[in-house]
Amino acid sequence: MHNEVGVREYTTGGHIRWNLTIAHAIDLNLQKIVATFEREVDDELDSGEGSHQARIVLIATDPRREELKLHPTTAARETKSAAVLEDRVRANTVPREYRCRRVVGHYGPGRQIDFDLEETPDIRFRVVEAPVAKPRITGSEFL
Repeated sequence: MHNEVGVREYTTGGHIRWNLTIAHAIDLNLQKIVATFEREVDDELDSGEGSHQARIVLIATDPRREELKLHPTTAARETKSAAVLEDRVRANTVPREYRCRRVVGHYGPGRQIDFDLEETPDIRFRVVEAPVAKPRITGSEFL
């Protein structure tokens, strides 16, 4: 679901899927990608929400590397991979906007590398209340 400004919206229990294309060094073999989205804080609204989730973490465990088709004269030092990062919106998630604050690629045993987000456009989504049908009065009697 999208709102009027094109920001993707999710409700509790909804499945978040983020399709990502990555340019990286040819010798970097990404095995897992983890993206952290943090809730936008509103001091007035966030004062009593200590037990609620402040971040949403999306994970991809199967990045697909682009097929390399190098010619003998090509000295390409960069390639591309694609991945779908995903998770569900938990019940304790506060309805608010969540912005991508960090993306980490895992490669090799115990090694990781932060993605460069400086030139990346603003990546965000919004968690909203699920629409609920208004209750109706089906009987009434004063006693």
